[in-house]
Amino acid sequence: MPTSGRARYKITTGLSLLGAVRRLALNNDIGPVWYYYPVADSLSPRHQAAIFLGNLNDQSKRVLRYEMHTEQAKSLSSDDLNEIPGELSLNASDLSSPGYPYGLIDADDNARVRFEELETYRVLLLSEISKLGSAAKFVRHMESTDPHDALNGLREAS
Repeated sequence: MPTSGRARYKITTGLSLLGAVRRLALNNDIGPVWYYYPVADSLSPRHQAAIFLGNLNDQSKRVLRYEMHTEQAKSLSSDDLNEIPGELSLNASDLSSPGYPYGLIDADDNARVRFEELETYRVLLLSEISKLGSAAKFVRHMESTDPHDALNGLREAS
């Protein structure tokens, strides 16, 4: 299997990739603001991404994953690639989530389907499925969904 010139490592720490990279940064006094690229390239034709990790704010303890289209990353010089995390860090000081660029917080907030909307779509979908006589098959799947649905409902209610 081709590795595109990058070494493959077996993780033996028991930590997630983000946790292991954070430990590496802490143990080597890297930071407080840093990034690591290249972590990996997605080989999936449906998700062509160059992946880097970083902590973009000195108040954040989180390591975040950032991606860009693989071909775009390959077309940039080292200086241009280095500029991207720097520019993101200038926009990563929002108190609601230090280290996460505000533009991405805003995009998520505007793109998110609100709980009330989700319930409307769920009812419409169930109505259409019922017309086909298949509701019983789908209800059990709809009722066993991700617990984030319940958490989102609590968030929206507050």
